[in-house]
Amino acid sequence: MATEKYLIIGVGQLGQCLIDYLLEADKEIMVIDSNEEKIQNIQDKVRNALVLDATNSEVLQKLDLETFDAAIVTMGEKFQNVLLISVLLKEAGVKKVVARASSKLEEKILKKVGVDLVIFPELEMGEKLANTLMRKNVEEAIPLTNGNSIIQVKAPEILMGKTLKESKFRKTYNIYIIAIKTVEKNKESTMIPDADYKFQENDILIIIGNNKNIDKFIKNENI
Repeated sequence: MATEKYLIIGVGQLGQCLIDYLLEADKEIMVIDSNEEKIQNIQDKVRNALVLDATNSEVLQKLDLETFDAAIVTMGEKFQNVLLISVLLKEAGVKKVVARASSKLEEKILKKVGVDLVIFPELEMGEKLANTLMRKNVEEAIPLTNGNSIIQVKAPEILMGKTLKESKFRKTYNIYIIAIKTVEKNKESTMIPDADYKFQENDILIIIGNNKNIDKFIKNENI
């Protein structure tokens, strides 16, 4: 099976994170940026990193764009450049175009020109932080669609010594424990609990469910 191939346009913080994750997953990537210094900074880990102006259609046409599984426009300084590059990528036949936006209006415009996926790094991080801050003792809260979230929270005292089955957690709160982080001999591990798992001190519950039900659980248990 052929290795998936990705084109990353822009080497800011988002681009750097994307490069690291894709390389760790052993994917083939090409990175382009008009800033020579940024390209030089990644050339020790990215074999195919080029100083190019992606707003130039003639430059893009030389990259065999139809061979990429996706192209990701991560730059965020000038929306007009993001828009132009996205249009050029779609016209060149890229299978999937992902672009960065900073507002709902920008998302609407990008969708109008055919962008397949629009991302909001700053808005998503802000929402995630707000979800975490608003829930006392919640270690992390990841917002999902339709008013749902995934949260990490310390197991409350009321669950100690009970099994998952005995706690009637799902029936009582209508939320789901999808995993539990445990610490033993200073070593952290994550496991998917069965019905007979007995809650222990310092367990971290990874829970998914509707925000109202999650908040009800947190409030009722005084977590």
